[in-house]
Amino acid sequence: MPTAIMIRDWVRQRLDRVRSLVPAGFQAGFPPPTSPIRDHAVVLGWSERLLSIMPVLVGGDPTRAPSRVAVLANQDRAAMAARLRPAAGLPRDTRVVCHRGDPGDPEALARVSPRTARSVVVLSADGSPTDRDAQLVRTLLALEDRRAGRPETGQVLACLSDPANLPAVRLAGAAGTRIVDVTDLAARLLVQTCLQPGLAAVYTNLLGMGGAKLHVQPEPALAGHTYGQAMHAYRTASVIGLRAGDGPVALNPHGQTPVRPGDRVIALAGDGGSVELHPEPPQPVGQPSITGYSDPTPGRSRVLVLGWNQRAGAVLFQLDQQLPPGSEVSVVTRHPAAATVLSQLAGHLDNLVLTFKDDDGAGRVVLDSLGIEVYDRVLVLCEDDAADPRTLLTLLHLRSLRDRLPADAGWPSVVAELADPSNRPLARATRADDVVVTELLVGLLVARIAGDPTGGPVYASLLDPHGARICLIPAERYVRLGEPVTFQAVVEAARWRWETAVGYRVAGSGPPGRAGVVLPPDKAAPLVLHPGDQVIVLAGA
Repeated sequence: MPTAIMIRDWVRQRLDRVRSLVPAGFQAGFPPPTSPIRDHAVVLGWSERLLSIMPVLVGGDPTRAPSRVAVLANQDRAAMAARLRPAAGLPRDTRVVCHRGDPGDPEALARVSPRTARSVVVLSADGSPTDRDAQLVRTLLALEDRRAGRPETGQVLACLSDPANLPAVRLAGAAGTRIVDVTDLAARLLVQTCLQPGLAAVYTNLLGMGGAKLHVQPEPALAGHTYGQAMHAYRTASVIGLRAGDGPVALNPHGQTPVRPGDRVIALAGDGGSVELHPEPPQPVGQPSITGYSDPTPGRSRVLVLGWNQRAGAVLFQLDQQLPPGSEVSVVTRHPAAATVLSQLAGHLDNLVLTFKDDDGAGRVVLDSLGIEVYDRVLVLCEDDAADPRTLLTLLHLRSLRDRLPADAGWPSVVAELADPSNRPLARATRADDVVVTELLVGLLVARIAGDPTGGPVYASLLDPHGARICLIPAERYVRLGEPVTFQAVVEAARWRWETAVGYRVAGSGPPGRAGVVLPPDKAAPLVLHPGDQVIVLAGA
């Protein structure tokens, strides 16, 4: 018997050795490379965010096929491939090779050939924000080593966890490294959706596979026209901005901005659709269909935040940036770090009055005592440890409290954060106004920036806090409700408001993650908008 056990253990050791030497991409059935790998994507590090990044990373630029991705992480090769293959839904012609190794080791980096890659994505590792950024710095320094080498023509994209570490990461990354502050990005996505429920579905449509596709292309026929005229130049695509050659991106420029020779038009088209000029000049839009509704002055808001995670401080800072002066935010959590972070924030907020209750934000008795109906908005944060089950429990408690009130009683909008996209359909039973899978959206944006050299700067601009922003505006501020119009009329009404209309959202419809979003619509097709419907616009600049 001891001899049999020794043989069994020896066989297991040999199998483990073989698994560590053979790329898991080969074990998973991916075709082996027939030539030195070039023009590929490299992913350094492992996180669950990679599952959402991978499909967009390999499918973001369809002119380059078959797609090739090399993953280097301190994980078992076969385990990485087993996680990626079913979860990512990769095309059959995609070649993925997973390597086990330290991304901070130049010798290990050389095995994935970053020098010849078209893009390199450095993911945050597990651990605290400081630990993640420390590993990020080490990986960026390793890329500068001659044994590994930075991409000759591609870009390096690094995921930063703590904004305080930005100067060090910039020094480590040298010129040409694009740094994405994923904590700040996630906080902005959460706050924008909290203030505009339904926005998560718009971002999913814009960033995910199967939704609207971004086109950045020259259009010589539009030279000499204005941006306002270019808005009507395509029937089945929505113009959202201009780019002068390889210069800065201008989203939602002034309607009188001229389209100059060499400018490229930025437009959204349906998945698989093309951007083609309308064969006939657009007809003038009649005044009767446009309402000319003016926006009300925003008043002070009351927001209830339930739960806590590492992004909570950034979320509160974003609320302070986007809410009117005198607004109140109440935080309910038992997280040990909450009191310290709130005391540090208190002296740096301009618009918010903060209150804190050290209690269980998921407890029914606690929720019953808060007087939920006095708030305008409720934001449920995904706890770092308990994750989605606790969030779903909180949402069901909130639904139960709402069901006790009369149908016409006031009730705040409820937006929740989830960690796992597979739980999004479960959240529908809670009747939350919106659900944000933060890691999914952040991963999609990172993949778009890294995987689409032409559109990447545009995607980055969409979430620039100082640029144009995506908004959901009640449809009655553009056209008369219940009357037949076309989306062309909506586009013209938005132009008068210095906005760019790109689509609309039908209230109370659509599958999970899409929520009735039509982006972009056919400008000539008949359209009747109803109460609760919203127009998707780019506003500000």
